[in-house]
Amino acid sequence: MCMPSAVNIERPSNGKPFEAADCGQRPWLDGGLPINDWGHLPFEFLDGLRQAMERDPENCVADGTVKAMRLVNRHWRRWASESISFLGPWGDLPVQELAHSIATSFTSVRELSLVHYSGSLKGQMAPLGALSQLTHLDMSTLVLTDKDLLHVGRLTGLTQLVVTGTRYMSHTEVTGEGWRYLGELNALRRLSVPRICDRGLRHLGWLTGLEYLHIGALCPGVSFKGWENLTRLSHLDVSMNERRRWEKVVVPITADAMRSLGNMMALEHLSFSRYAIDDRGLRCLGRQVTALVLDQCDFVTDAGLERVGNVTGLRSLSLSGCHHVTDVGLGHIGKCVSLCRLELRNLLNFDITDRGLAQVENLTALTSLTLGSFYRVSSEAQSKLRLSLPLL
Repeated sequence: MCMPSAVNIERPSNGKPFEAADCGQRPWLDGGLPINDWGHLPFEFLDGLRQAMERDPENCVADGTVKAMRLVNRHWRRWASESISFLGPWGDLPVQELAHSIATSFTSVRELSLVHYSGSLKGQMAPLGALSQLTHLDMSTLVLTDKDLLHVGRLTGLTQLVVTGTRYMSHTEVTGEGWRYLGELNALRRLSVPRICDRGLRHLGWLTGLEYLHIGALCPGVSFKGWENLTRLSHLDVSMNERRRWEKVVVPITADAMRSLGNMMALEHLSFSRYAIDDRGLRCLGRQVTALVLDQCDFVTDAGLERVGNVTGLRSLSLSGCHHVTDVGLGHIGKCVSLCRLELRNLLNFDITDRGLAQVENLTALTSLTLGSFYRVSSEAQSKLRLSLPLL
């Protein structure tokens, strides 16, 4: 068992210091006599030990230690089981047994990750739907159906939910109507969904507490209409997972859809990748945006960046892998004088030269600059740029 270099155990809630007698208050021997040995330390003391380890993560991995504590004896096993708040099961334990274990033994579990779970949940979500204490649920490697979402929708305490179909593919058996079952999750703040159509997005429009939304891919004709109630949504990420980036499956977001997003004044962080947006969409970029990610957007050219250059409040921008950007586009970016963070990696275009990079020298507010992999930009020009920016 690893231990932190200095452990400061807080006093129990009654304000008294721990004494030998305290160690015998729970549990009791069958004969009614208190137990006074290290193997039966009071739960309050063990809770303080765990909290001390969590405050000192460099010297001890608290989660691993708690697991080891379960092996000491039945008393410590009970304490450790009741102390665990995060559970990430491996193997293919039947879902009924998994849910029963959480409900009866791991009663403090609030976060459940099924990323490494190899069993099947398809059509068997009902037992998990009864775990009303859950606040975080990750099912990013599992294929679900509309009926499964019916049971997920009963977890009204959820604040974070990942339902991406599978981690590396856009396959999902959830239809547009299936997403309506999530409409009662009023506490939900973060949501990740797979490929979704306009009908599904309209159902998500009832999640009034939503602040962050990740979408794996957009179906043709997505309008983002019906989101008038999402007044707290500040982050929208339409970014494919790694393996899917090799497939041209994403339809660029339309100009009409971008205009709808532009009316959402809380939406300040936008992230698109690969084919998720083109110049027509960028021309309708809202002025409220402060952070924009356009990584590997092959449909983005200098024409689209002209609009980006006019968003005066933009503070963070990533153009990594945008191969159709030239010196002209960098000139537009040079107008974003409020930028604090800029990423220009893998801009493999022969029309980006030292002259274009020099236009970034206007961005004197930059505190973070990432450069790399240019065909015709010299190392001298990159060094000169860094020296010209006072806050780097």
